[in-house]
Amino acid sequence: MPGMPTGNSASMAQQIIAAERAAQDTIYSNRESGLDSRSDAYDLLESSLEKMQKQLSELGKEGFDAFKGSFSSDSFADVTIGNSAPAGNYDLAVTQLAQSHKISAAFASEDAILPASGLLEFDVDGQSMTVDFALLNASGTATVSDLVSHINDANDNPGATAALIRKGDGSVELMLSANDSGVANQINIVQNDAGFAFNQLAAAQDAQFSINGVAISSSSNHVENVIDGISLDLKQVGTDTLKVEADTDSTKDQVEDFVENYNNLMKQIDELTQAMTVEDDDDSSTDDDDDDDSDSDDEDDDKPKEVGADEIGILKGDSSIRRLRMNLREMVFDAADNGMALSDIGIEMERSGKLSVDDDKLDAALSNNAKAVEEMFSGTGGYIDKIDATLDPFTKTQGYLDMKQDSVKQEQRTLEDDMESFDYRMKQKYSMYVDRFAAAEQYQMQLLSTSQLFYAPTA
Repeated sequence: MPGMPTGNSASMAQQIIAAERAAQDTIYSNRESGLDSRSDAYDLLESSLEKMQKQLSELGKEGFDAFKGSFSSDSFADVTIGNSAPAGNYDLAVTQLAQSHKISAAFASEDAILPASGLLEFDVDGQSMTVDFALLNASGTATVSDLVSHINDANDNPGATAALIRKGDGSVELMLSANDSGVANQINIVQNDAGFAFNQLAAAQDAQFSINGVAISSSSNHVENVIDGISLDLKQVGTDTLKVEADTDSTKDQVEDFVENYNNLMKQIDELTQAMTVEDDDDSSTDDDDDDDSDSDDEDDDKPKEVGADEIGILKGDSSIRRLRMNLREMVFDAADNGMALSDIGIEMERSGKLSVDDDKLDAALSNNAKAVEEMFSGTGGYIDKIDATLDPFTKTQGYLDMKQDSVKQEQRTLEDDMESFDYRMKQKYSMYVDRFAAAEQYQMQLLSTSQLFYAPTA
């Protein structure tokens, strides 16, 4: 075999194997990439469908139960309104605010030495604390500042905070303040062997107020659930009227979220199935374009997930996904069981296929007949029921998407087995080529060696 290089069997075998497997490796790589993209696409679609169901659930549970409350003066009181709050007007008259008890005793300086013996005992709401000066000032050097630290750090502190008030001339006031307001939390000096002259700085008192003429007393200015679903934070003495009414702004936000989620879902399905060309514009699904900035701090989980370049059209052969898209689109034009349709509250489909909201029409519908709008969405046979029934076969455990994912995983396992088998065959072929080339090289060396016998050395 004249001209054949020697000692290069492995390199030659590698080149041949690389040439033989190149086409099949490309096929396997494309199949692997396609399966990964299909799996990601089904995950993406399932996440979007579940997000749609979650938003529909929130709309049904809270979207039409929200209430808001307000006073004519923001400085009078703060109000928190729950879903159980009854709408109406409530006259609130505050005659006294709750406050915590404060007492103080004067000292020449904060370095004044404490007594070497005796007890100081005080209690708050039945719980007491005793300071034994024989223990606290055993060294004879403990000061008023040390007494402050001792009271604040004590495990048996009954609910009072000590502090020093510096008066500017070197003298100080040792102030004890009850941690909680109300008459029940008054600080009582039980034993005062040192004869500290405590004076009252602020009396312990309860809040005294009335709602629609009904007298109420509270140890705190924060009054929880004073009326079903209504909590108050009293801020000043006086009178004002609390107005509790349906929070149509909250309901409107929920309806607009529904439209936005619907548009995002349909755009995603269109991209995954390539059912139509989807314009990626910056137009909002509602007329409130300026409101987009207010959502900039939302968590990433609340943002629509984008379809990747490798996923565009990856599910175009899935007839069930195309049928889902068709059902969701047709549902927009169907009326709910109460006879109302989305168009009745200003939700229309544009030529592009996106839903849009007429703010004025939605505001009018919520103001004039909020109950009918609620029934249209959350009543029996409403849009929530209809859409949920359409999505559930896809999102439920062992539903359509789970089965498709299981099928993709099985294909991936089969592909992995095929690739491993192919690699094994190629390794076997490689070894075969190496052996053959090595044998050929050995044979060539023998021929070269034998040929030397027929030639005499040149003189």
